[in-house]
Amino acid sequence: MKWFDSPQQTLPTRPAFRSRSAYVESLHDVEVWRPYVSAILARHRLPEVAVEAGFVGKYATFLVGDVVVKLFGRFPSWSNDHAVELFMQLRVQDQDDIPAPRLLGYGSLYPDEPEPWPYLITDRLRGRAWRDVPGHAAGTRSRIAGRLGEITHSLHGLPAPAAAPFENDWLTRHGADCATRLTADGTLPPRLLEQVGDYLAPVGAEQCLTHGDLTEDHLFLDRGALTGIIDWGDAQATDPFYDLPPLFLGAFGGDRSLLRAFLTGYGWPVDDPFCHRALSITLMHRKAEFLVRRIGAAVDLSRFATLSDLAEAVWVPE
Repeated sequence: MKWFDSPQQTLPTRPAFRSRSAYVESLHDVEVWRPYVSAILARHRLPEVAVEAGFVGKYATFLVGDVVVKLFGRFPSWSNDHAVELFMQLRVQDQDDIPAPRLLGYGSLYPDEPEPWPYLITDRLRGRAWRDVPGHAAGTRSRIAGRLGEITHSLHGLPAPAAAPFENDWLTRHGADCATRLTADGTLPPRLLEQVGDYLAPVGAEQCLTHGDLTEDHLFLDRGALTGIIDWGDAQATDPFYDLPPLFLGAFGGDRSLLRAFLTGYGWPVDDPFCHRALSITLMHRKAEFLVRRIGAAVDLSRFATLSDLAEAVWVPE
């Protein structure tokens, strides 16, 4: 793995966009980003073959043969997101029980600028994202869910750093604001919305490393097996329940048999407070609006009199 903190070659003009929407639109455009990807590959003496746009998320990500190049910039949170993802890539690098892309190199294109455009280079995982894989037989899906439980248990067992950028987790900073965010979203019926403040369980005192965004876009499968987990930029040191809602309501599509297989693989006890804590963290989650919409697509929210009833309907594993 190679790290470069200063350019060793002539670089293209720094990326500049007239607006955030123009930047987002550019993420699909290989030709806009090709000069920067080429400069990074040349710096690290990696071959440049066909450049493809990767999954379009928040940052410019491109597939080049067997490697992935990701550049961080434009969004206000670029510095924190890069620091978190770099830390996590280094942290799981030697963890054989946590499959993730191998970090091949990192650095900054313009280290002396206020926005230096840092980047990461990783290898490319085999297979396709969970979202793009046709439905497997129930037994195969259950086995993958159980394996993911084992991996998540290993991740949660890693020491949680107390220093930047992990000293302030989302639940501590913004969890109590969830009623306001959910009111603006409008998905949760008023009868349930007015119960949120009194319903929320306290955030657990246990802090562990979490991925933070275990969705169908970030889990890679090949030939009926899990090959790895990508995109570690939302990782946090927080309550272990924080990883459950995106996984269960995203990748698992609310399938409670897959939830049961995951919890069994993890060794996660399903005690009396489980459903209460799971729905509480769902409501407080950074992606609460998206997660509640997923619940609303699966069940008729208007038929529930209390949040406790909703928690039992959604979160009891089969």
